[in-house]
Amino acid sequence: MNICILCGKILSKIKFDFLYNSKLHISLATFKIGLVNKIFSNSSEQIINIKAYDEQADKVYKDLKKGDFVMIEGYFDGKDVNIKHFTIIM
Repeated sequence: MNICILCGKILSKIKFDFLYNSKLHISLATFKIGLVNKIFSNSSEQIINIKAYDEQADKVYKDLKKGDFVMIEGYFDGKDVNIKHFTIIM
């Protein structure tokens, strides 16, 4: 497994769904964050898809909203990042 830590602004509304046919998970929250890459002179924004399952999905849906700046610890799963922990940065 890999570990990633990302900081960015939530760009989309948080979508919450129940997973009726899944044997592993009950609920899913998804949203997009924008990361600013300041390494190169042409700073560009990268958009990352974020997923949270079960208890983390409940916390994400309850605590986060579009426009919040967050720090996320998670792992890459294909093209998405699955959340293990998150923190709202003021």
